[in-house]
Amino acid sequence: YLKNLYSEYNWNIKVIPNSVDFTQWDSLKNNTKKSYINIGWEGGSGHDRDLKIIVPVIKELLQKYKNVRFTLVGAPEAAAKDLGAHPQIKCKPGWVAPEDYPKFKAKLGFDIELAPLVDSNFNRAKSNLRWLEASALKIPVVASNVGPYKKTNALTCSTTEAWVTALGMLIKSSSRRQELGNTGYNLVKKDYNLVDIAKQYAQILTEVHEGWQRGLKK
Repeated sequence: YLKNLYSEYNWNIKVIPNSVDFTQWDSLKNNTKKSYINIGWEGGSGHDRDLKIIVPVIKELLQKYKNVRFTLVGAPEAAAKDLGAHPQIKCKPGWVAPEDYPKFKAKLGFDIELAPLVDSNFNRAKSNLRWLEASALKIPVVASNVGPYKKTNALTCSTTEAWVTALGMLIKSSSRRQELGNTGYNLVKKDYNLVDIAKQYAQILTEVHEGWQRGLKK
């Protein structure tokens, strides 16, 4: 989508997908034993409008299910305030060094990950990174029905009712959570493995270098 937006300015655009280094992520396991379903969200101050999509969803689910907890990492102050203090909601700071992030994410112990996005040019041009990282840990994802997540196995939603239905199904079914998580993991390992994406990157750089050398000779 981003390439299409900028093609009128430069026809020679190459897209290199995000990728996962499975030599790092495959060694991570969350062994936390808990008696509740941990539903997680990660973001920052720029995601205030996105998080607000699921504020009513969270409120409704908290009324329906006593065995759920919501972990919000880097939640914008406005959205966190809208949810109010609740014993089943935990807000965590969102800053961690890049090299520590995979281990940090695994220790969060998400059973389900949320990826709400407002439908806008900016969000349509994003990558599916949230799904890639969750899937690398075999965590099922429920997301907005917006560009980055349309070609994934995430359960995509466009209304509050759809969000509540999708999450309710996963809350009640550990086998469905496991199925979605495993399917996502296999898809990411097949299509977004760093080993393969790095070869694509190297090929593009080789072509650019060869083109530059031909230009010099002219």
